[in-house]
Amino acid sequence: MPATRRCGKALIEEATLPCRKSGFDASVKRLFDKRSAQTSTNGGVRSPFSLGTLGEILWNNAGIIRSDASLDEALSAVDGTLEWTSASGSQNDMKPLEKWALRAAALTARATVVSAVERTESRGAHYREDFPQESSSWNRNIHVKMGKSGVPDVIRVEPLG
Repeated sequence: MPATRRCGKALIEEATLPCRKSGFDASVKRLFDKRSAQTSTNGGVRSPFSLGTLGEILWNNAGIIRSDASLDEALSAVDGTLEWTSASGSQNDMKPLEKWALRAAALTARATVVSAVERTESRGAHYREDFPQESSSWNRNIHVKMGKSGVPDVIRVEPLG
């Protein structure tokens, strides 16, 4: 069991106040249960995508030490995850809530990776092997927005103001 899951479980077990579920939580659960019943398949194929796999890919390719090549590899993996999670009728064994969480993580990952691709310098703790120096010309904000393709993309880069 991953450390974050163990930590969360321990916190829940030690909580002194009972957690009240809101009406929203109940509505979301009903929606996912309904979707799960509609999309359940027999004999599905195990997905090659998971939150753990996505995290590992990001750590290895878009972590503290990165390069254009490693960021391209990370972006390719993230886009593959997004494509898989948005495909209708995918034959897989992933529950709808898990698939939704994976898609949300992949959208966030894509926003991070496209920003890292755009920034051609090393800054703070993030080291670009292909751009080892920090550059004052990169004192800029990178704006990312959901693009027409349905995934986050850089829409503009502007100086700090």
